[in-house]
Amino acid sequence: VGKSEGTLMRTICSLLLIVAWEIWKERNARIFQQAYFSVEAFTAKIKEEVFDWCLAGAKWLRDVVPLG
Repeated sequence: VGKSEGTLMRTICSLLLIVAWEIWKERNARIFQQAYFSVEAFTAKIKEEVFDWCLAGAKWLRDVVPLG
């Protein structure tokens, strides 16, 4: 496994984790707080989480979300 393949797998796994986490939080908000977010708001939350990961040092995600 080359460096680029390893980075790609790490990126994919991180994105899957972030999306699963946001789905879980959305589910909890709907069940326990009767809060419903639009698809646009939901995808914005995912992008924000990826951005936060990048700021925290997840360099492998920087190609996915531009920091500019």
